[in-house]
Amino acid sequence: MRTVLVIALMSLAAGCDAQKTVQSPTTVVAPKSVTAPQFSEPGLTAKIVDAVTKQPLQGALIFGYYATQTGGVGGGRGLAEQVRSFETQTDANGVFTLPAWNTGDRVIKGEAMSLFPMIAIYKPGYEMVHQNGKSIAQWRPKTGVVGATYELKDNVYDWTKYPYVLQPVKTEQERYFALSDSAVAMMFIGECGWEAYAKTLLAQHNELKDWYARNAPAGYLKKDGYPNGAMARPAALQRIDMVFESVVDRMRREALVAGIKWPCRDPQQVFFKK
Repeated sequence: MRTVLVIALMSLAAGCDAQKTVQSPTTVVAPKSVTAPQFSEPGLTAKIVDAVTKQPLQGALIFGYYATQTGGVGGGRGLAEQVRSFETQTDANGVFTLPAWNTGDRVIKGEAMSLFPMIAIYKPGYEMVHQNGKSIAQWRPKTGVVGATYELKDNVYDWTKYPYVLQPVKTEQERYFALSDSAVAMMFIGECGWEAYAKTLLAQHNELKDWYARNAPAGYLKKDGYPNGAMARPAALQRIDMVFESVVDRMRREALVAGIKWPCRDPQQVFFKK
């Protein structure tokens, strides 16, 4: 720990032909207390490819959250505090990176258990997969390669040599279930927590509208692209839990109602850059 010394020097004129330098007393500034972060996580770099073509998947969304937990009655676990939300997506080479981070001087309730982090991979037309653990260091890609392992570089776990193999879905029903399951790895922090998942929420919004357009019978959808709740559900859609408003549309509606009292960023700007 370094002690910082602040020394003030002052020159005073003494008469017409003499000058004398006087040194003020030494002032010692006490250093701030330095405490190690309660939680510190390494980074992760990985690659995602199509299971059939083995080609890189661009635009796959990687998102989730960190939350601490407490032990519950009978050995169960309860949520203590949400610590962090995150989101990124793969580039043209199918590669994504989640940077290392720490909690700084925040005091966090609970312990790092099975939601530290919850991390998901989602791309419309593919299976939705997620993992959870006590650290991002425990993340493992589904490679199909025996003995696959990472390289540790500058506190980043690099899995790019062994890509995560993502399976395309085969039916429209599987595609809808993948969309529905993609919400499992989201947890909003505060009133404007949805902003952290802007790319994923927009992808979900577009996939939902497109799915309805492809699968709903003529006359079943309203002008806004959602099902008409007054009509009997067609037999082909009986096993689907119909959604009548995406988070994107809900945020736009709530912002319009709130007007100048809206506390978050403009949803139109966040999602559509307009």
